Amino acid sequence: MKLENIFNEYLTRSEQIIISQKATKEIAKSEIEKLIKLKEKTELKLSENKSNHTTYFFFIQDAKTGEIERYSTNKKTLEDKIKDVFLQQNRQYQWALSESYEIFKDYVISIYAYMGFTDRNKWPLKDFGTILFSELENKNFDYFIKQAQIKKDIPESILNRIRATYPEYKIIESNNKLEKNLLLEIILIEHLRHLIVHCQGMTTDKTGIINNILKKAGLWNNGKNNENYDYISSFFGVKSLNNTINLLEIEQQNETGFPNKYFDVLGNLINSLTSVSYLIYSEIKKETSG
Repeated sequence: MKLENIFNEYLTRSEQIIISQKATKEIAKSEIEKLIKLKEKTELKLSENKSNHTTYFFFIQDAKTGEIERYSTNKKTLEDKIKDVFLQQNRQYQWALSESYEIFKDYVISIYAYMGFTDRNKWPLKDFGTILFSELENKNFDYFIKQAQIKKDIPESILNRIRATYPEYKIIESNNKLEKNLLLEIILIEHLRHLIVHCQGMTTDKTGIINNILKKAGLWNNGKNNENYDYISSFFGVKSLNNTINLLEIEQQNETGFPNKYFDVLGNLINSLTSVSYLIYSEIKKETSG
């Protein structure tokens, strides 16, 4: 297995996430535009005493009798429907981030397998399992993949090994031209992914989650680092969505006060993972070509 192939596979899979994000955004935009037009038409007809509500009926089938009974009725306004579109878009963005993190983990595993396959000294002895060192000569790349996959605390344990093996990676991780703490980004995404997969993207203890992220990233500082706290908090919604992960684009205004562009929250997080992946690739490639 070539190093370039590992990195290219990661890029290909990540590109599909970005393409999917753009498609999701366009679908949501189109649906909202339709609802806004419908809302305008409905408001013109309100003088005729016509309702702007849509009623939804929900049914349940009794397994004993086979009969179908209505168990709920839900009335939604057009404003409710617009909000639902945004919520659904956000939920799809959450799953996109989760998938992006899984792709990153797969990449880190493959990279670690490559490290052990090309230089056995880069792995601690425990990672080889019970095999005799003399037997490694006959092992192919798949063996190293399988051993890397059973390593505990992935990707953290592998990234720690990379930091120890490639000191410059560790330096650039926290001091770079992107002005990002990439270690914090990885840990942040890891925690967001956990909430997305296990808690529907919500938490009952946002403060505790943020503090755990800061502690794991070595940025706790007794809770006094408001800049990092506020940064992590910005990935949650406001008001009724205060405890919900919000990855939708943020509208930004220019000096005239008019909106001129959007900040791509999800795309920025995915780019952080891509930057880390490229940095790892570059450090290993520099060593092998040097």
